[in-house]
Amino acid sequence: MIPNFTTNDALQYIYQEASSQLTVQIHIARNRDDSFNEALLEFELLRLKLDQLRLTPNNLSIEKILAYSRKQKFESA
Repeated sequence: MIPNFTTNDALQYIYQEASSQLTVQIHIARNRDDSFNEALLEFELLRLKLDQLRLTPNNLSIEKILAYSRKQKFESA
């Protein structure tokens, strides 16, 4: 019998934050259940894509921040 794992369990495993007991259970389940293994492979692929994602603010946001900063009075130490 393969235990039921939550999405949270899978994410902890993918990010290597799962307990050693949970990690062993997931390893066993991956070897016994191809569909479970495929689901975890998809999670792992998504994690890799998220790690490569770079976010940048739009130019309007940057301009507003700079304009606000120019209006402020700063005191030197």
